[in-house]
Amino acid sequence: MTESLSKEKDQPDVPAPPAPDPAGIGATLRSMREARRLTVVEVSHRLKFSVRQIEALETEDWARLPTGMSLRGFVRNYARYLEADVDSVLLLLDH
Repeated sequence: MTESLSKEKDQPDVPAPPAPDPAGIGATLRSMREARRLTVVEVSHRLKFSVRQIEALETEDWARLPTGMSLRGFVRNYARYLEADVDSVLLLLDH
């Protein structure tokens, strides 16, 4: 048991990915996607965005996403694909 603890101490600290706001845009989009039983891969193929970009949006990892109009377009297309109220979803992006 002490061996496993010492191995953990030897490993460098890796920052955990940011946790999405439970009421934020990432969690909202993920919930809608899961409610439609869609995988990230299916969304990726349909929207022509990488799996990493979909995951970054759903975890609100803004550093891995484009900014400005590119991000708004990405969110708009994702919301439209999920048949969500696009304007409401975009409002979440602005907060």
